[in-house]
Amino acid sequence: HEMIKMVKMSFSLLFFNFLISSFIIYHIQAGEPNPYHAEHPFRNLASWIKEIDSEFETTDLKSLSRAITTLSKSQEALKSFEGLAHEIGGRIKQFPSTSEIDEIRKEAIEHPSEKNEKEALLLMELLVDLEKALYSTEVIECGSLYISSSKAKQRLKDANLEVLQISNSKEESDNHFVEALIENGMVRGQILINSKDKTLFLLFTDNLEGANLIKAICSDKMTKENILSSSWNVSMELLNSMHLTIESFLNHNEGFKIQCIGHSFGGSVAAVIAGVLEGTLADKDNCDICKKVKQFKNIVSCVTFGSPPCINSATKLPFVTSYIVGDDMVPRLSKDSFENLKSRIKQVLPKKSNLVSKSLFLGSSIVSDIGGLSAQGLKQRKLMKSKEKSSLSVPGRVIFLKPRRLHGGVTVALAGEGSVKEDLFWQLHDIVCTKSMIRHHKLSRYIQLIDHA
Repeated sequence: HEMIKMVKMSFSLLFFNFLISSFIIYHIQAGEPNPYHAEHPFRNLASWIKEIDSEFETTDLKSLSRAITTLSKSQEALKSFEGLAHEIGGRIKQFPSTSEIDEIRKEAIEHPSEKNEKEALLLMELLVDLEKALYSTEVIECGSLYISSSKAKQRLKDANLEVLQISNSKEESDNHFVEALIENGMVRGQILINSKDKTLFLLFTDNLEGANLIKAICSDKMTKENILSSSWNVSMELLNSMHLTIESFLNHNEGFKIQCIGHSFGGSVAAVIAGVLEGTLADKDNCDICKKVKQFKNIVSCVTFGSPPCINSATKLPFVTSYIVGDDMVPRLSKDSFENLKSRIKQVLPKKSNLVSKSLFLGSSIVSDIGGLSAQGLKQRKLMKSKEKSSLSVPGRVIFLKPRRLHGGVTVALAGEGSVKEDLFWQLHDIVCTKSMIRHHKLSRYIQLIDHA
């Protein structure tokens, strides 16, 4: 009788697994994206992987896209746990929501205490950071405009900005910007001045997208100091063209400070250049350009948005603040995380085409992928704690902006310190397969969340 019960139970579990997996497959197929819909992230990611990795050349695009969709189910499961915990717990204690300013201020005034003062001070520091970040995004937007147009001139005037011409000794001419070429793309450097705040903005933007962006970030090559070589090489080329203009301006204008700003790959360039100008990354023994560039200790800062991991995790850059929004793929993108993603995709690509075998395979794949993600997150946490010098990380102090369904709010939290939440639930060191993984990388999304925080 016991044996019969066990057999019945086994068949019941298999049947239940079959029903659940069939239901998931139905929804995946029913929601199969239009192949010509350029905005669908899973199909885009599938096409980029096929373009980059010859191992997937023979894999059908639809099958690859469905495999990524399957991975998204396990990611959604982990996110739902964290989302539920947030809705129950209310708020992140380290960084209160900015919507609670009045409440905290009132409590601090009515019931003065050391705890309340610290909480209010922490909130005010966060508000200042967010305000600066919002202005930094405005600088990026101004830099993206055609400088000679009347619209650009008015926008610059409204933002208290003016363009500093960059002297090019090679061509004996002045330019609004300088450019450095990278495989299938370009990074642009510009200098803007805010005379009112006495700030010299060094702005870095790029035109890298899709497979070209992945290739630039997932490079095998690194410098001696474990800096992403593509970021380093571009930074040195741009700095070589810009440093004389920077030094000349600061020599003739006392009291100015430098702030480097960049979005996406341009963010990694901004962080590296800031590190060289400040002195932390100025390797004068092995870098000819570093020998020529003057260092400006204590007046250099940097703000990046959606920067990829580019500097080893053991290197401290306290003057750099990096922002990550939600499921943005780029700050999670590295050679290791990309290889891990491809490995996960191989595990969920079905070997057989009939519905029963596909359903059973899919059900077990989702469960095993959830376990794999958890294990990978905990492994990353261990590596971060040991400060492994070979691992790259998003530069400087990292502020994570998490959009919430509850009241349309935003969680703002310090990240990059290897907490369980960021490694296990937010998956900040693994590529998150969600429908917003590409949309969250857009600068407009960063502006929206920072403004709403």
